[in-house]
Amino acid sequence: MIIICGKIKGHGIVNYDSKEQKFAHIKAHKMKNESDSDISVSLPDVPRKDDGMYSENVMYAKKNFIFDREKEEISSRLKISSNLLRHSIFGEVPHTNPIISGDKLMMTTFMLSPVGLVRGYMFTTRKDKAEDGTKENGLTYARKSALTITDAVQSDGDQAMTHFEIHNRTGVKDDTSMFYKENCGDVEYDFTGVINFKELRFFSCDPKFGRMAMDPDFSGKIAEGVLQSHFGKDVEFETGGFTDVAQTIGKRYAEYGIFFGDKTVEFLAKKTLKNIFGINIMRAGAYATLSSLKIKVVKNILKDKFDDENWISIKNAEDIDNIDFGVIEKFYEKVSDEDLMKSSELYKEFNKKHQEARNDKSSQASTRRSKNNES
Repeated sequence: MIIICGKIKGHGIVNYDSKEQKFAHIKAHKMKNESDSDISVSLPDVPRKDDGMYSENVMYAKKNFIFDREKEEISSRLKISSNLLRHSIFGEVPHTNPIISGDKLMMTTFMLSPVGLVRGYMFTTRKDKAEDGTKENGLTYARKSALTITDAVQSDGDQAMTHFEIHNRTGVKDDTSMFYKENCGDVEYDFTGVINFKELRFFSCDPKFGRMAMDPDFSGKIAEGVLQSHFGKDVEFETGGFTDVAQTIGKRYAEYGIFFGDKTVEFLAKKTLKNIFGINIMRAGAYATLSSLKIKVVKNILKDKFDDENWISIKNAEDIDNIDFGVIEKFYEKVSDEDLMKSSELYKEFNKKHQEARNDKSSQASTRRSKNNES
């Protein structure tokens, strides 16, 4: 895996929170007023209306609240949420677009794209009537993200202090036309992340373990064509039955899917690093852009950690292209077609028994309800 440390510099607030944040401010000032000790609060007061009530028309900056018991101090640190960082890294993702989920070929094209493979997703297909006409069946395709990234939290201490500014909306002037907006000057943030090679290695097309990422019917020539359109004709992958080399459940429960070769994994990892290197968040009157990035290819999880040395500083895209990942662990091994077939038969048998048990319970419950209604 690759561990990541980054810094972001900006001006103003690029990420706002819900109105409910006011209760955290109110609680902090209440603790100060009711405490016997000298608690200091370095938070701005929540704006009030003329009648003394707290204003509802306030835009609060996203932040973490900190209570230092030793210093008896309540403070906060601005932050940019991991969701907004991921949006900046990957761009718009068509998760909820019904056109995508209704077209399996279009959905497969996204699933096997670099964004789909690294970012992850969840698609729920429409529900169809079962053959008996009584039950509904729907499929969920889900892939876990290979990128873990934390919130970017303010790292310049109290240099960037926030305050509330008064703004006016255009149009009719009434009680809601005036609002307050939390703002600040220059600010710096720190964030960390991890790119997981194991998640990049394998793409499941099997429902056994609840992580089927794509319809297995599309894993043959269709998948090959889609992958070549994204990665070129030399894309490294193979389909079949695979099992974790850790052998936690053995070959009896092999999983059908796509295994990606070293070149494909390396391509995905480097493309993700380039996307992170290009973080640039813009809003009206505010911005946040990546100022520095360093990475470390983990060869030994007991030695290569966030708090030690041997980091690689990334200054430009060429530095990313020149990264040597060394030997990337396989994590999975292929099983024979016979083992895969046995695994599928065991799964079908288990599913059949499980469904029969559920139907029996449902029938018994229905019988009990009928008897209760009769009595």
